[in-house]
Amino acid sequence: MGRSGHFMRISLINAFPLDLPGATERSLAFLARGLTDRGHGLTFLLAGQSGGVAQALGSSDLLIVGDLRPGSGELMLAALIAGCDVPIVVCAHGFPFCEIGTRVCGRCPLRRRCPGSDRIAIYRRLHERAARILYLSPLHRSASESFMGAWPDKTLVLPPPALPELDPQPTGKAVAFPNPNDPGERRNLLAFCESRPEQELDVWGPWPPAAELPDNLRLRGPIDAAGRQGALRTARALVLLPERPLPFGQEAWAFERAGRELHVNEQVGLRSWPEAELARRAESAADDWLQAVEEARSASGRIAARPAFRRVAERTLLWCHGLGLGDSINLLPFARALHAASSRGLCWVLPSNHRRLLCDQGGFSSMEHESFDLDSLRQEADLVVEVSVYSERFCSRDIVEERWLQIELARPTRAYALVHENLLALLARAGVAYPPERPRIRLGDEGLERAFARLGEAGLDPDAELVVAVHPGAGAAVKRWPADRFAELGRGLTARGARVVLVSGPGEDDLLERCLEGLDPALVSRAEPIGDLACLLAACHAFVGNDSGLMHLACALDRPCLAIFGPSSELIWGPSWRLGRVVAARSGGRRVGRLDELRTRDVECTLADLLREVAAEPPVRGEQRLQRSPFARRSAPGTWQGKAVQIQIENRRLRQSDRIERVLSQAHRPVSWHALAELAQPDLLAWLLAAELLLPSWAAAEPMRAWLWADESGPDGAGA
Repeated sequence: MGRSGHFMRISLINAFPLDLPGATERSLAFLARGLTDRGHGLTFLLAGQSGGVAQALGSSDLLIVGDLRPGSGELMLAALIAGCDVPIVVCAHGFPFCEIGTRVCGRCPLRRRCPGSDRIAIYRRLHERAARILYLSPLHRSASESFMGAWPDKTLVLPPPALPELDPQPTGKAVAFPNPNDPGERRNLLAFCESRPEQELDVWGPWPPAAELPDNLRLRGPIDAAGRQGALRTARALVLLPERPLPFGQEAWAFERAGRELHVNEQVGLRSWPEAELARRAESAADDWLQAVEEARSASGRIAARPAFRRVAERTLLWCHGLGLGDSINLLPFARALHAASSRGLCWVLPSNHRRLLCDQGGFSSMEHESFDLDSLRQEADLVVEVSVYSERFCSRDIVEERWLQIELARPTRAYALVHENLLALLARAGVAYPPERPRIRLGDEGLERAFARLGEAGLDPDAELVVAVHPGAGAAVKRWPADRFAELGRGLTARGARVVLVSGPGEDDLLERCLEGLDPALVSRAEPIGDLACLLAACHAFVGNDSGLMHLACALDRPCLAIFGPSSELIWGPSWRLGRVVAARSGGRRVGRLDELRTRDVECTLADLLREVAAEPPVRGEQRLQRSPFARRSAPGTWQGKAVQIQIENRRLRQSDRIERVLSQAHRPVSWHALAELAQPDLLAWLLAAELLLPSWAAAEPMRAWLWADESGPDGAGA
């Protein structure tokens, strides 16, 4: 491609890295390569890295916006982008305005209030501000514009610029990859197989229990992105029969162009193109995409820029009462955004025990709810935001003449996002632009050192042993898994070499004693000050507990967390940390409110999945000891092979093979991260952990390793 005459600094933002084989990532990766070849400077940003996005808005000539979800603070991020004065190209490949992401309105529980939702208002503002909007098909455009509005002068409909690669000679069978959020597609696949008994179909992906399946339909189980691409490359036929509108169907178009057998329905966007128009557009798709992006900078002059930041008040009072610890923690991002949007800052009034933990986390001033004078403070504040759990507890004084906002946490306005996202969406719709974030709490080094010293005094070595905090309590009895199950879970952890720290909150002494009847933990924490307890949780490798304030505290401390849910919804109150997992009480595949029906085995299985991910993470402390994985074997001189490492080494062209050799040779016995960092850069060590060539000492030892990888085999198919 030729070099462009006008250099631009371009920032490209997407929820996933561009080296993944997804449809959106493939197109954006093509754009990134093509724009770089034309001489532009391009920086890729993950949507979850909000700080980098905020910086890019002030230093870029052009912003390309892919998909912003899943990611923390998605709507606030969309509002932040919509409020900037940088030209924007929107090329989201799905339906981001749709709350549950299916665009099947007939069965959506939110369809009646959808047109007036925060989500649609914010994404409509983003489309209004865009210099270019790129759709993949006429179906994609019509389905989106019915919600987003139409801007014909800046909208282009272009087929994707890049398609999946297929092998020249197919050797596989017909394949299907039903979307788990589209049960109608599963029904269509069943009907397809029943009408074509001679057609054998391999179905990849989760499938609910069924009494009977057609003989020609074979369930192959879940598959990752790389496995999907491998199955596609060799497949003889593709069956794609969604119920929800599919914006284009890049995999189907690849099969069409390769002359392979294809079965699609009208909900696949490529079917909405006139055949001649699609053929014509496909010939020039690559150049059309690049040209559309390059022309966006000059076209943006017709778009009225919005202020980059809106002040909502001179001084804001955030009055929170009747809340639990988890509620206050989830209010942190909301409080920080309000503080930034108030020119004289925010005063946060919250319960005294919460204030001791949160008062220094956002730069705002704070007061204890138990001792503040509402009448005097309301006279000083230009905006009062009152947050309570239930509406009947709201302030009932005359507030008609004041700027007073009441937020009821028990009944969120939106049903498919975590509570802190719901709160940020309120500000985003009001035009408050602030780098989004999830709830996070930062602790001082002194407190953390005391916590690690305390573990040492109890005979625990977190640098060599797995230390798990277990909390059997919760604010309401219906949210508590039985204490004897927690004791059974703790005994299983201890038998596998882990060390259990049993923690409790105020008023949970009786519950703690019931656990101690069947468990001998390494350390017991009895309702200690919240700051000390936070440091203790931060010193542990993982947390296991009910839906409680301490669960939210563990997530805010970036601790891997397993949360047990009963009657409350994990979609709203679940963990906010990426290493958070949920086990919900269910019976026969359906949600039930009784936690005593949840078996210890179910919790153990999910905990093992979580701990495998923890083992693949870089350690928090440099003193943590690592060692060569039992899965690591020499596959050739100077080369090591693990479960999935061979393809990774090939991708690196063996540039790191000597360093890998030195690190793994040194790690034949437990050695600290600090010592290994003298042999290789941290990013290489992190890669070796992710590839399971290195493991933390606690994960490499029996019987912990036998439990975590009980159903997996070594690289040659035999047991490790």
